[in-house]
Amino acid sequence: MVDYSDRLKSAMEAENVSTQVLADHLKVSYQAVKKVLDGKSKAFSAPNHEDACELLKVSGKWLAKGEGPRRAPAAEGNATVTSDLAEDEWMAEGRRILSALGHEDRRAAVLQLRVFVAQLHTPRDGQDIPVAA
Repeated sequence: MVDYSDRLKSAMEAENVSTQVLADHLKVSYQAVKKVLDGKSKAFSAPNHEDACELLKVSGKWLAKGEGPRRAPAAEGNATVTSDLAEDEWMAEGRRILSALGHEDRRAAVLQLRVFVAQLHTPRDGQDIPVAA
């Protein structure tokens, strides 16, 4: 990859994230993201760069400089997810759907999902499906 905008486009395509979804995630305008994608703005601000990396699952150093591994290392303290679930197409679809929603709609969707999953089966050993108050 030659520059920041090329790496950003590649990461967005890999995660199937649209310009509008990224703009909404960063709480910036569509035009602000488009400027970076078109190379008219060199890069995002540091906080937006970090948030974009989190959404796109890439390392900050790779996006900024094209150095190091592309994929972000797994964050400590995150729930353990088996590798088959991490790469599952349905998990990716769920992330895409949720990322397109606003905060309150995302919360409502997750709460509904918890109820649905609880009705489907009893959690396996070690699994917990938290219920919101």
